[in-house]
Amino acid sequence: MAWQVSLPSFHTLPFFGEFLALSNAILWSIAVIILKKAGLYVRPIALNLFKLCIGFSFLMLTLLMMGQELFLEAPWQDYFLFCISGIMGIAIADTLFLKALNILGASRIALVDCLYSPFIMVFSYFILGESMTLLGGFGAMLILASIPLTSKDHRKNPINLREFITGSLIGALSMALMGFGIVMVKPLLSHYPVFWVTTLRTLAGLICLSLWTLVLPDRKQIWSIFKPQAAWKLAFPSCFLASYPSMLLWVGSFAYAKANIAALLTQVNVVLTVLLAAPFLGEPLTRNKILAMICAFLGVMMILW
Repeated sequence: MAWQVSLPSFHTLPFFGEFLALSNAILWSIAVIILKKAGLYVRPIALNLFKLCIGFSFLMLTLLMMGQELFLEAPWQDYFLFCISGIMGIAIADTLFLKALNILGASRIALVDCLYSPFIMVFSYFILGESMTLLGGFGAMLILASIPLTSKDHRKNPINLREFITGSLIGALSMALMGFGIVMVKPLLSHYPVFWVTTLRTLAGLICLSLWTLVLPDRKQIWSIFKPQAAWKLAFPSCFLASYPSMLLWVGSFAYAKANIAALLTQVNVVLTVLLAAPFLGEPLTRNKILAMICAFLGVMMILW
């Protein structure tokens, strides 16, 4: 039996969706900073596995509190697409994102994160037949041009050219998989509650990543993340923020505000992450980073406007 989650009548409150989008940007920026610190002690695949377990637990608990069920009466093809979407966009893409975060640092990965918008634009054009504007093309090129600007900031956050290229490519692949994973199920999203879709995608990603780790030779070390340890002081809050409240705020922002405005305000996390990385991670706020940050944000505006 299909069901529909009824959202509270907050639509009468002025700028409520915009408030949720900005709150999401703030929480995501904080999560990225803490994830970077946690990455010093926990491998990306273990950290993502931990994040997925936390996220699914809280999502499932919320579904139960709402009196809803996890498995709906839906065509198996829809389940298949949602599961593939979760495997690509969460299990694989998030692991790659955490790997790139370890290599590049929080301020540089924030710029690479902006590639999500042009990937959405390109995949929507080829898969969904949506139009691609000339302004959007310029925006994509502006985002691409912003990333190399940070390659020579050596003073307090040294990185050689090989590491920079490797981290940027891994991060770009992560954004591509995230973008493709959501675009491939976009036609189905209007038929199912977004909260249910998110829970199902998270479950699929969790199952896939769990099975993959079981065939790795160092699986015991990966699963040791679930043993109480000092790393939890960083891993738990960052994984909780990234997988639960940030997701709820993202869903709410698109429910209560126009999609382009919500997406644009969410990308404010680029600015916040770069600014927070300076005092909390010791990543200097250089002239190149400021210029790159401005270019990337302007690029996103061109794509979403």
